[in-house]
Amino acid sequence: QRFLLSGTEVWKDFSRTFITDEYGTAIAFSPTLDKKGVSTLGLNFADRSFFKAAKKNPNEIQISDVYLARGGIFEPVFTVTAAYILNHRFGGIVSGSLDLEKIREILMSPPEPGIYFATLVDASGFVVSANRATVKVMERYAEMERSHVQSLYDGFFQIWPQGQGLNAPMLEWQQSYLGREVLLRGLPGWKLIIEIPLEPHQGLLMDKYNLSMAFMLAIAVLILAASQWVAGRIAEPLTQLTLQTTNLPDRIERNEDILWPRSGLLEVGALVQNFRMAMQLLKKRFQDLELSHVQLEHAKDEAEKANRSKSAFLANISHEIRTPLGVIMGFSDLLLAKNTSEREKQKYILKIKRNSEQLSVLVNDILDLSKVESGHLQLEIIPLSLRGLIDELRSDFAQKAALRGLWLKCEISNGTPDRLITDPLRLKQILWNLLGNAVKFTQSGGVMISVLRCDERLEIEVKDTGIGIALVDQKKLFRIFTQADESMTRKYGGTGLGLVLSKRLCQLLGGDLSLKESSPGRGSTFAFHIKNHIADELVESQPTEAYRKDLEQPAITDLNGVKVLLVEDSEDNQFFISQILKGKGAEVEVAVNGSEAVAKALKGAHDLVIMDLQMPIMDGYTATQLLRDNNYNRPIVALTAHAMSEVRDK
Repeated sequence: QRFLLSGTEVWKDFSRTFITDEYGTAIAFSPTLDKKGVSTLGLNFADRSFFKAAKKNPNEIQISDVYLARGGIFEPVFTVTAAYILNHRFGGIVSGSLDLEKIREILMSPPEPGIYFATLVDASGFVVSANRATVKVMERYAEMERSHVQSLYDGFFQIWPQGQGLNAPMLEWQQSYLGREVLLRGLPGWKLIIEIPLEPHQGLLMDKYNLSMAFMLAIAVLILAASQWVAGRIAEPLTQLTLQTTNLPDRIERNEDILWPRSGLLEVGALVQNFRMAMQLLKKRFQDLELSHVQLEHAKDEAEKANRSKSAFLANISHEIRTPLGVIMGFSDLLLAKNTSEREKQKYILKIKRNSEQLSVLVNDILDLSKVESGHLQLEIIPLSLRGLIDELRSDFAQKAALRGLWLKCEISNGTPDRLITDPLRLKQILWNLLGNAVKFTQSGGVMISVLRCDERLEIEVKDTGIGIALVDQKKLFRIFTQADESMTRKYGGTGLGLVLSKRLCQLLGGDLSLKESSPGRGSTFAFHIKNHIADELVESQPTEAYRKDLEQPAITDLNGVKVLLVEDSEDNQFFISQILKGKGAEVEVAVNGSEAVAKALKGAHDLVIMDLQMPIMDGYTATQLLRDNNYNRPIVALTAHAMSEVRDK
């Protein structure tokens, strides 16, 4: 409807325009209400000859016979109709009813009044327009049937009213007409009938009888000129328009030029202009559809590529998870063997511990990356010592580097400030990932950490003498679900999450991470920078009072006499935590769900409650709320495996 309404702003010479579906029902109409105020939407044109013709020959423009319009108009019209195609099949028609006023004006305005009568008849024999009062529009033209007709020559004829005899030649001549039928080119079956009454010329012929033949010849020429003038004004432009718009969709698709006809007749010129604008709209729609198709194909390729990368990534993640799990399960079975010595047991336990830590790091990386990607990772901006953090990392990696025969150096100039305000956990995580990769991919030589500046911005480089990264693989770095080199992954292990996570963390901390330089066999240098909030000195950047006190309190190592209620549904966790607490001297009582915990806590004299959050029957949140509602004021410590910050805040 919007398309049609915008089109009527251009197609002003149509009395009405409409679009139908494939069943002939109007789905858009202008005007939308008929003269009685009834909606024109829903009118059906399936029985109209122009609809049937357009459906049968969708590549041709259809010009209908005259018919009585529906929709409350009830006046004779004829339509210009074009089919439109949806999904390679007939979708319906776009049709406009041509205003016949201009044609009537032409027929009703001869050079001199009464000099001739003109009647325009369609292919079915119905009158389209006439300038004689006795000839009615929309009725079958029957003048020839009600009269006596005598053919003359070259399409000319003389006609007498029916019933007049031939015994009074002069009287018959006075009541007769001289006429001619002219077929209109471009409108098959349409004809223009020109009739000249002979009675006004009686006196002239009687005075100049000898010039009668010359007069008849002049009249014939006048009729021919009039018919050619009217026919040329109407039919010629329509014929050219029909030829130019044949197979219009195919011509638009081939981007062919259309030679639009010109006409001095306002209605025909408007019709040509309307078709020109319709073609431009259709051409634009074709181009938009083609562009959308290209974009859709590109999006489909990208989605399939991402899906393949994701599948490969998940397969690698699965391998990295199963590997330490397999080691843990395998050495656990060996520990249970009866013939295992104490020395072997200690060795197995160390392997289980190392693989558990490896598995924990992997799970933490996955969770952190998930929180970063979803925007749920919260930072804790607090002061820290830059040199203290570097010394801690050097201590953590010194043994790993030494075992591989590598040197590990840290370079901080004397003038570099030590005070740094940022998130220490995330900064350490970034450096841990970079140092871990540097040590893992270096077989000889060593690793250098260089602090370039630490003022309002912290800049650090991590340089190694390892295997390096090929130029083609450098473009794949920092892409999630993508490994730079799958062969390196198979040889050295890992998921590639570390670099992706580190880059996201750098961006969250107000900076970025990049590969500064790398070449195969010569090593790599990664550089990153983050914002140092030392210039802001924000209140929220400082440690809270509770945080300060927590740092100042010494760790409790003696729990002798302390009664603890442990609320935990997992038997393994019950045993594990109880063993730790009992090892410190505490007395431990166990509850397996929140409901049991409420009952035991209110009856007992426990100094501390350790409450799991997620349990059957009643969870830890509900149990804690019930205890507080019953004025239970002893400490309750939450115990959970959830790693999300919103769970910790709750």
